[in-house]
Amino acid sequence: MSEDANGAEPAAPTVSQAQLQKAEAYVEAEEGVVNRLFGWAGRLVTSIAVAMSLFHLYAAVAGAWPFTDFPSSPPSRCATRTSLSC
Repeated sequence: MSEDANGAEPAAPTVSQAQLQKAEAYVEAEEGVVNRLFGWAGRLVTSIAVAMSLFHLYAAVAGAWPFTDFPSSPPSRCATRTSLSC
């Protein structure tokens, strides 16, 4: 980092509230308005997202729950043989 001649760091530039609002308006114009959900809709969407995340983390660790009894593909030719020729 650059330091002053006295060894102190330079002060951070200040940004006025008007400049922040102008920058936010520019970002919204370029990228679109952010979807902000409040109240019961926000809690519902958040809880569904958390539940789905937890389920998919569980499925990644434990395997796909309803399909654990069935192989995803038939066993290979070498899996059924006892010799090491494969």
